[in-house]
Amino acid sequence: MPDWLREMIGWEQDRTIDFRARVQERQENVDGLREMLDNATMTQEERAMMERVLVDEIRLLRRAQEYLADPRLLRRSQPDIDNSITGSTASEDSITAEEDIVSTGPVISMRTSLGDLQIELFPDDAPETAANFLRYVEDGFYDCTIFHRVVRGFVIQGGGFTAEMEEKDTRPPIRNEATNGLRNRRGTVAMARAGDPHSASAQFFVNTKDNAMLNHTGQDQRGWGYTVFGRVISGMETVDLIDSSAVVSRNGHDDVPHTPVFIESASVVSR
Repeated sequence: MPDWLREMIGWEQDRTIDFRARVQERQENVDGLREMLDNATMTQEERAMMERVLVDEIRLLRRAQEYLADPRLLRRSQPDIDNSITGSTASEDSITAEEDIVSTGPVISMRTSLGDLQIELFPDDAPETAANFLRYVEDGFYDCTIFHRVVRGFVIQGGGFTAEMEEKDTRPPIRNEATNGLRNRRGTVAMARAGDPHSASAQFFVNTKDNAMLNHTGQDQRGWGYTVFGRVISGMETVDLIDSSAVVSRNGHDDVPHTPVFIESASVVSR
């Protein structure tokens, strides 16, 4: 084996070991912050500050995991890698949701009690679902509802309940359009539903990771999947912050944020 190749292999092995240590360190930071948020007594201001720190740590952890998972990234220059992992340089949200989709659909601005996000709809791929969501937005249906279900590292779900956990009346359910081929990847927005594949009405969820088990695999009870009809194009830090919420059981529902996370308003910003 040539000396230069032996040196390169040794260098990449050392770099991989180094990144495993960084990932472990970031994971410990995230776990520690989550435990503090779940168990510690603190003021509202202290909690808000701690939640902001947690979002930053989650972002850096995911970036470190990306570098560890893809050896090609390890070949970048050391300063570039260090800046990416330590957060020394500003960067845009990393949205992995269906990067290959080109859409000029309507954009919804959603203001929550933990920050803002913007959702781009896919009317070409899910016409009935996108139109249904758009109508609920225009009717003001989502205003003052909550994200009532947060399963950490899976989904945040909202659009159907008040802070008192009273379910709102909706229009009739819509047809499942999960046959459109769009996948439930991190950052995508999909319709929640009951066991009936065609029972979705107003509730939606944002995938906080790639959730292949929610994709369409066949037209039977288990295979229908969940219709992806949009994606978050701005504000994934808000999604991650909601995802970190401490949860409780309330009024017969599990995974309800201890502190209500409100959808203060939702509006159409472009068509």
